[in-house]
Amino acid sequence: MRQSLFALLLLAPMAVAQPLPEAKDGKLTVPLELTPAAARKPLSDFYLEVGYGERQPGDKLSGFLKCFMEQDNFYAKNHQEKIERWRTMPLDELPADVREQAGIASGVAYKESKYTTMMGFADQAARYSRTEWNEYFNLRKDAVYFLLPEVQKLRQLGTVLHLRLRGEIKAGEFEKAVVTVRSLFGLARMLETHPTLIGNLVGIAVASLAVNGLEEMVARPGCPNLYWSFADLPTPFLSIREGLGGERVFVSATFGKAIPSDRAMTDADVNAAVQLVTEVIAMGADKPNPFDKPGLKYAALTANDKLLEGVREKLTKAGTSADVVKAMPKMQLALLADVQRYDVTRDELFKWMNRPHAEALAGLKEREEVTRLEKQAGWVIAPFFLPSTQKVKTAQAKLDQRLAYLMAIEAVRLHAAENGGKLPEKLADVKATVPNDPVSGKPFGYTVKDGVATLSGTNPTGGEVDNRVYELKLRK
Repeated sequence: MRQSLFALLLLAPMAVAQPLPEAKDGKLTVPLELTPAAARKPLSDFYLEVGYGERQPGDKLSGFLKCFMEQDNFYAKNHQEKIERWRTMPLDELPADVREQAGIASGVAYKESKYTTMMGFADQAARYSRTEWNEYFNLRKDAVYFLLPEVQKLRQLGTVLHLRLRGEIKAGEFEKAVVTVRSLFGLARMLETHPTLIGNLVGIAVASLAVNGLEEMVARPGCPNLYWSFADLPTPFLSIREGLGGERVFVSATFGKAIPSDRAMTDADVNAAVQLVTEVIAMGADKPNPFDKPGLKYAALTANDKLLEGVREKLTKAGTSADVVKAMPKMQLALLADVQRYDVTRDELFKWMNRPHAEALAGLKEREEVTRLEKQAGWVIAPFFLPSTQKVKTAQAKLDQRLAYLMAIEAVRLHAAENGGKLPEKLADVKATVPNDPVSGKPFGYTVKDGVATLSGTNPTGGEVDNRVYELKLRK
């Protein structure tokens, strides 16, 4: 079924990770057995993003889409089901030859390949220098009905790279694993430039696949310390600026023509506009709410003379002639009032989206109550369309928190390597700088008891699966 851009944003699941312990007692405890280790030099050999020396001219999008050409059998349902089983089974149970079984034992780091295949195309695309989405026209034309076939397909490619990464980690081929991480991050970087928040959200999901693998990797014997690799990454790791820009466009483009501000609408025009609002909201709802009738809400707003007069005043100041404004029916003014309210509420929400996570999440939390009151007051468009943006900001914060956790874990491994294989009693004892928790802006919690260190941070969502607590134990 054809899904709207907004429905995809509300419903899109995040990437499936490798198996984790069951969350209980309000938290998800992740045990990691670590080997004290120093960083391998030169440090840049294990940096996790594509460097300037690896880049080459080319368009990322066409390069990644090339991975799907002549690959019908690979992406058939039965083969994809096998890939999902391999991706989600415990690493120790993963077949040693999983890359051969899956048909993905190739790529930039696989010098023995006779010719370039799908994985080689993916590695190459991650190292291309530009991205051309070519969505400017369609985003403005199709607005909320804008389709994203390539974005959904690219998510699937990320899962294939994740499986190759797990196979490399299982085999202890950490140099190859770093190449695959760079390719996953390169795919995520391309999605970072997509002019929709759903594109940004898929980019965060793809980057999370790489983080899933890195979490397994640092716990494997022989893995070099990646502290400086994580320290090299920016915060936030992925920007959502392009998606926010598209968000500002597509709602206005959806209702701009249907609810004009330069002419009086007929009764038929008003009915069509109300039907459009109703249809769009129904597409984004899990279950239709029989009591959620936009037409009745707009009719109620027409009784607010002060509200309608405010709309007339804004229209006149914006250049609409007084005669046209006077001829506008009250239902048109109510619809315009809702659109104007959306513009203001959107910017009040968006102003937080590029602030540091601790500040942003606090500001967005306050907006939840405002959104509830707006819905209660009879507004339709603003309270419905805006909560989805908070989902993306929270996903961005979760990704950055996981990267900060890994940097802190590697700081602990560095300390142990430099101090006779002993855990630090407190993070302040660690010579390397330990990052603060991006979600709170405060230091991570850290305690040691009976040879086990507990590392914890602030829950970004309130759900127990996002309340990650790491139990760190050193191998002898």
